[in-house]
Amino acid sequence: DKHNLADIIQMHYQAKARQVPVQSDTNSLTIYPEFILPYLVHALAHNSCPNVEECKDVGAYDNIYRQLHLILSILLQRDEGAKSE
Repeated sequence: DKHNLADIIQMHYQAKARQVPVQSDTNSLTIYPEFILPYLVHALAHNSCPNVEECKDVGAYDNIYRQLHLILSILLQRDEGAKSE
């Protein structure tokens, strides 16, 4: 799952790099990160989520936390790479 997400994000940035003019600034590769949101919604919708009002066990939210952390860390890592170029 992590490998597939990384591939999707990599393809997104490659496509954006081809569309962005060379004269633009280096932050242009981070335009439109919202294109990743449908994948996030899909991934979260297919996981059972505990009832927030009833569940007080923090460990029950581990799977959701890992998916959110994965997506955000990949996006932020790509953003830092674009800024350093």
